[in-house]
Amino acid sequence: MEYNFKEDLKSIREILGLTQSQIAEKIGVEQITISRNEMGKTTPSDKLLEYVYEFAFKNNIKLNRLKEMFYIEHMDKNHKLLFHGAKSRIEGKLDIHKSRTNNDLGQGFYTGERYEQAISFISGFEKSSVYIFDFKEEGLKGKKYNVNQEWMMTIAYYRGVLEEYENHPIIKKLIEKSCDCDYIIAPIADNRMFQIINSFIMGEITDEQCKHCLAATNLGYQYVFKSDKAIKSLKMLERCYISEKEKEEQTSTGENIKRHAIRKKFWTELLQKLQEKNFPLYSNVSPSIDHWLAAGSGISGMHYSLIFGNKLIRVEFYFTRVNALINSFAFQWMLERKDTIEQAFGQSLEWQPLEGKKACRIQCEKAITQGFSEENWQEMQNWLCEHIIKLEKAIHPHIAGLKNALQSQRHEIEEDN
Repeated sequence: MEYNFKEDLKSIREILGLTQSQIAEKIGVEQITISRNEMGKTTPSDKLLEYVYEFAFKNNIKLNRLKEMFYIEHMDKNHKLLFHGAKSRIEGKLDIHKSRTNNDLGQGFYTGERYEQAISFISGFEKSSVYIFDFKEEGLKGKKYNVNQEWMMTIAYYRGVLEEYENHPIIKKLIEKSCDCDYIIAPIADNRMFQIINSFIMGEITDEQCKHCLAATNLGYQYVFKSDKAIKSLKMLERCYISEKEKEEQTSTGENIKRHAIRKKFWTELLQKLQEKNFPLYSNVSPSIDHWLAAGSGISGMHYSLIFGNKLIRVEFYFTRVNALINSFAFQWMLERKDTIEQAFGQSLEWQPLEGKKACRIQCEKAITQGFSEENWQEMQNWLCEHIIKLEKAIHPHIAGLKNALQSQRHEIEEDN
């Protein structure tokens, strides 16, 4: 299937309110080139394709996402819109036997529910594009997996971890179930998620811990077509062009998504460790995608924080009231008790008034290397657990006194509302 360039070119021009001459001038081609392509009288060159689609993307026309919205709105009942990211052009008929056997669920034709899913896997390839399909499941036998032990074991088998147990009755039954269907709906498992599953298979974490971590790295669902009958139920609607500019943005966005997933997994594991230590400070806090994780102290705008970065980890007590004078007063009140606090903490702390800023903080920091590498996490999480417990133990006895001091000063220090 070719790109729908004729219609796309006209749509881009009309959205921007440009004549053929105006858009030709902006992308550096002749007006006749635009005219002939809009009439479908010529095949666009690779260079023209890139010029036009990149021009649209730079002007904030996310054409492929607009197409996704359009198709969803006009999709017939009992039909499903699906997306397939292809590293190169699909030649000929769809064939389930062309895929690798060590994919998540073995050989099959893999699709996702959203355009964003599809492009995230292929944006790094030069000739990549996304195909849009209409799927009607009538007369087909499907199987759906959720994030559970059956799904984890099935993924592990197809990824090659359980090959030596392929004749075990449990594994044979799992594989039979995955093969006895025309298509499968299952959570997507990228390499990062597979590492979590592998840790479960190796006995390094329990099934509940594994499911908890996997839930934090949710990538959505995939539809895997396992039979020729199922493939025939797919109707190819369109092939979407991905400009270099869109690929660059996707790579950047992809890095953010990866970073967020790493943080959420790190915090999930850390909160589990704190729970196991019966440390209640973070008992009502959920894993975050941010580099920090805060917990209340009992005083509004003053909290404990855990910091997780690629080059450092830190525990801190942060003064973040709207009024800088209140933060400064509270910080100085604590500073007067520095010796008592540091003695309880067991070592010196950094006292930072943060000149020129509203906030102040008391912290203990540790420099690290490759903080995002999971092989370093156990040591980092142990350090954070140990030091946040010590910090709370050192600060907490003074919270009531600070609260009283703030109340007694309320007429002298007014809050900014």
